[in-house]
Amino acid sequence: MQAIESVDTSAKHKVVDLFVLLILHSTANRKKATESLIRNKIKNGHFTEEMLAAAFNSHSQVRLKNNNNNNNKNNYSL
Repeated sequence: MQAIESVDTSAKHKVVDLFVLLILHSTANRKKATESLIRNKIKNGHFTEEMLAAAFNSHSQVRLKNNNNNNNKNNYSL
């Protein structure tokens, strides 16, 4: 998380940075710190709208939580 936090321009961030933060948020006990970092990266323009769109459009099969706990249904959310 510190490595991602230290990146200071949008050009240096990769889509994988966002995915790492989302995974950390879903598994770690540092949810508030992870949320804060994601918000700050967006506010400061480091995670751009284009990068976020590319992340979720190009990787649409990434699913963090199945709402129904049934793998045959497509009711997923972040």
